[in-house]
Amino acid sequence: MSNHVLPLSLSIALSATLAACATGAPTEPSTALEGPAAAEASSRQYSLDDEVYVLLWSDAALYRSVDDSEPVRAYDYGEDAREDRPGEVYVARLVSERGEWLEVVTGPIDWLTSDGQSRHCIGSGLFFNQSSEDEVSGEVSLNLWVKREDVAPVLTRFVLRIYDDGTIADVRPGTPIVGGKPWLSEGFLLPFDVDEAVVGERYTPDRSRIDPEKDFFPLTEVLRVEAQLGNEAVSWAQTPWDYNEMPWLPINRSRTHIRLSEKGCGTVELAFLGELPANEDEDEVRAGGGLLLGGVAGAEQSARAEIPAQTPLTWDDGRPAGTTQEVVRLRGDAPAEDGRVCFELRVGAEWKSAGYQNDRLRVCAPQDSVVRPAE
Repeated sequence: MSNHVLPLSLSIALSATLAACATGAPTEPSTALEGPAAAEASSRQYSLDDEVYVLLWSDAALYRSVDDSEPVRAYDYGEDAREDRPGEVYVARLVSERGEWLEVVTGPIDWLTSDGQSRHCIGSGLFFNQSSEDEVSGEVSLNLWVKREDVAPVLTRFVLRIYDDGTIADVRPGTPIVGGKPWLSEGFLLPFDVDEAVVGERYTPDRSRIDPEKDFFPLTEVLRVEAQLGNEAVSWAQTPWDYNEMPWLPINRSRTHIRLSEKGCGTVELAFLGELPANEDEDEVRAGGGLLLGGVAGAEQSARAEIPAQTPLTWDDGRPAGTTQEVVRLRGDAPAEDGRVCFELRVGAEWKSAGYQNDRLRVCAPQDSVVRPAE
């Protein structure tokens, strides 16, 4: 059967909202910043209640202030096109806008809903000190500045496509857009273009149209990934953080469909045309492996100094830098100087080794906030 996007001619049988989504038209003005809109938003501020987020490219230049001449970055991919690395982005909360500059905060980010569902399509933030060899352990949140050119394009509204064969893509705000098409965090690039009016640089999480899974789709090891949306092939590439030899995908027991909804990019059901391992037991419920991203690593023992959670941090020049989100433990020397104790944070997660820069950010805590455990 042929695939189709629901035409407006069927709107008599559907609600106006559904028809708008089916054609990719926005139900309210876009958040994309262009021309006069960009000028109007040049000094915009956001509160925590606004819940506005951006996706930063993982090789984005990170500045301590707009006049910082020595930015740092987690990765440097050289001439590699960013569109060839669509999933290598970080979620950050948007604080303010100033012309070409965006002020962001790396945390805290509410990753899950009250019922344990993902609130974001991309489930990775910008972390610091991911190695147990670091002399600093404990999660921090930093205020940083980035340029608009280092922000990845995302969907700002839901976009719906329904096909005759029963496949569906109801894609949510915060989904990365690659070459005009939605990219899902499981590695699938959906084969349709979205209207530019629903593409922007910032988004607010919205799970209002994320359907609960109607049938059980157990995670299944897949030998060869091949899928279709309607009668069009869906491109797939194993994501860089998936270290399994073969991917694990949620496939129904009849092995006909893949259902993607758990990670929060939307409700997407694809026809499965791939291949399973020869010894796959169809009656066995499988649980796939994966890498859990979270707080920073590091042993708690032998800390020479501890900085309590919610302690304000500053840069070397004394300007505000952020806060500690949990107890930060310093295992190396932690001398006090000018009423402060300063230490370095490793930028990024070294487990993604390709292009890793090993850049550092130096921050300081008030001397009177530092606790020195008895040795």
